[in-house]
Amino acid sequence: QRRRCYSRRQESLTFIYFIYLSLINEVNELVQMGEKIRRGQLSFWVSLRDVSDTEASKLHRNSSALESLPYFCTTANLPSAVVYLSQELQGMGLGCPLIETGSQRVNLVALINTCWEVTQLYRASARDSNNLLDQRRRDIADLNHCQSNIKDLRGNVEEKERLVCDAQEKERQAVSVSKALASKLKAEKEEVRKLSSVLQQREVHHQHELRKKEIENNRLTERLHRLISGDRSSELRPPSMTVSSTLARTNRSRAKWKTEASNARHEEDLHRRILSQYEAWVGQLSAENDQLKTCLSSISTQMSKLISKYSKNENKLPTEGDMNSSMTSSILSTDSLDDPVYKLEFHAFRDQVQQTFDVHMKTIMQIFEEKCKKGSKDVEEHLKKEISELEKQLTITKDELSYYHLLLSKDEGAAAKEKDLSFLEDAKYVEERATLEKDRQELAKEKKLLHQERDKFTEAAIRLNRE
Repeated sequence: QRRRCYSRRQESLTFIYFIYLSLINEVNELVQMGEKIRRGQLSFWVSLRDVSDTEASKLHRNSSALESLPYFCTTANLPSAVVYLSQELQGMGLGCPLIETGSQRVNLVALINTCWEVTQLYRASARDSNNLLDQRRRDIADLNHCQSNIKDLRGNVEEKERLVCDAQEKERQAVSVSKALASKLKAEKEEVRKLSSVLQQREVHHQHELRKKEIENNRLTERLHRLISGDRSSELRPPSMTVSSTLARTNRSRAKWKTEASNARHEEDLHRRILSQYEAWVGQLSAENDQLKTCLSSISTQMSKLISKYSKNENKLPTEGDMNSSMTSSILSTDSLDDPVYKLEFHAFRDQVQQTFDVHMKTIMQIFEEKCKKGSKDVEEHLKKEISELEKQLTITKDELSYYHLLLSKDEGAAAKEKDLSFLEDAKYVEERATLEKDRQELAKEKKLLHQERDKFTEAAIRLNRE
């Protein structure tokens, strides 16, 4: 479709180009005709019916003679010029007789009208030539635009063809990759099918072996139970079976014939080994249970000691705390969880142990909460006391400062009144001024320290409220 559109565009452009060339040729011809009309060199001959061949030859000679002259009309050739002009005008289609037939005189009115028509025709032809020139310029611009569009379209077509080639190449590569992947997938499916079949065979084989082992295990367990129960009657005993995987010999002796005595000896050895393994396993479990019981008893005793210690240290507890402490002293004492209790089985004292641990944890949490509350109350009371003391100190220092300021103001007033005697009294108050200055500096230092402590206490109170 793109190629068809491109070919159609080329055909339309070629048709436009041919039309444009024909228009250019017509315009050139019209321009040449206008130039000839402007110069007076156009001779348009038309065959008339009432003019003979001899007259035509004469007119042709006259016209050639007139055209060869430097001037068209002079006093000498006025009649011939008028005749020639009338013939030319008649040949151009302007049938206005310039010469009267009867008097052979020139008709000036007709001459002026014909000249006016000629000028109008010239203007019309000039206007048409200008229009044709404008049209030619427009056609040239259109042609250039079409050529530029053709170039752009050719570039676009080449770009699209290149993209199509790239896409075809990518498609080819993708097809090849897909074919390779399909072949690999087919091979993998075949391998999976083979492996699944092998797995099914192995699973069937393992299930068959498992059933055989279960049957053999059941027979051995029945035989073991009979041996443990002491039932050695040959009448009730089922036929014996041979074990394929015999035990390895430590003495590296050769195998002997299988008899009833050897079979009984082997059965006794197997029974003895199984019993020894079972006893070892039971002993290990009992040792672990003993260790866990001792650890549990030690934890319970330590928790009860801790609770009793805190209950003794606390002299005044609320009623709820007393009730809890009495409960813990009655229930969670070391006598209630002594060693004989732990010597029993676990399911016999499991509920009691759980209850004791829950009560222990509740009492410990209550003790810690009470401690935290009491500590926070003590800290708040201590802070309030310190803040009140600091406020008292501040009031005292403020009173002292006001008193000192009054004294200083009195001293300054007295000094202003007794300026003349100031040099005599300065010696008396030098030491007092020095002491006052020292006291002032110490008060300033104490004031700074008090402000710093006050800021610290406010920060501590804010932090305590947040906590």
